[in-house]
Amino acid sequence: MKAGCSRVAIAQYLVMTAVRKLSQTNCKPTNAMKNITITIDLKSICIGAVGVLCIVALSNFNKPDARQNDPADEVRRYQVVTDQRNTIILDTKTGKFLLDPSYVGHPRWQKGDFTTMHQDAAPKTE
Repeated sequence: MKAGCSRVAIAQYLVMTAVRKLSQTNCKPTNAMKNITITIDLKSICIGAVGVLCIVALSNFNKPDARQNDPADEVRRYQVVTDQRNTIILDTKTGKFLLDPSYVGHPRWQKGDFTTMHQDAAPKTE
């Protein structure tokens, strides 16, 4: 125990002597923080703005062929419309549809196409 106490006493003595020496040397705190001023000229602002615009323009650039095969178009390609009697499944890309009139028994899907129906229903002019 005496060895432990003596080590603590030695550490306290060293700390106290260091504090005394520092107080005797008239150490004054110095201002380590300096004011930082930033100046940007017009040329640097223009170069930065052009750089940002180029990055934005290049990040939004897609090839025309890549847009046609976009998988996001396939997500909403088929629409289903139902009521009390009928069910229609519509392919929004081609205009084709499947119609299931509500009959008793097995479903009877009837295929159809909006373009041919529109051409048949159009009034014929002579």
